[in-house]
Amino acid sequence: MVLDPVSALGVAGTTVQFIDFSTHLLSKASEYYKSADGGLLQHKDIAQVAASIGQLGNRLNVSLDRLEGLNTQTFEESALKAIVEECRVNAQDLVTTLQRLRVHGDHKVWKSLRQAIKSEWKKQKIQRTHQRLNELPQSMVVYLLVIVK
Repeated sequence: MVLDPVSALGVAGTTVQFIDFSTHLLSKASEYYKSADGGLLQHKDIAQVAASIGQLGNRLNVSLDRLEGLNTQTFEESALKAIVEECRVNAQDLVTTLQRLRVHGDHKVWKSLRQAIKSEWKKQKIQRTHQRLNELPQSMVVYLLVIVK
């Protein structure tokens, strides 16, 4: 069976994509398998940032609650409180998602491969939440500056 050049190019491109994806997946599975605590290094870094931002949000929430007790809350304080709450919820969601992607128990090959596949499935959600967590502190700073002014 002979394929026309365009079809042959399509098959070759698809094959290359499949091999690239498989190599990437096996690389992640290997990282899971070799990991001492069952997680990817990239996920550990993101989880640390998310936890720090969540703690910052908790501390800001306490301060805002004190302000609320002193006087009526301004629009900016209400908006800041909403941003802080969104930040706290997103940080907790991201940390929980990353915890679920860790290999628990023995680091068997199949467990590592399964977690690598789950990691790929959750990749966009992790990136979106991480991106949002990076944007929220900037909004907090703007409202804090308006409140302090």
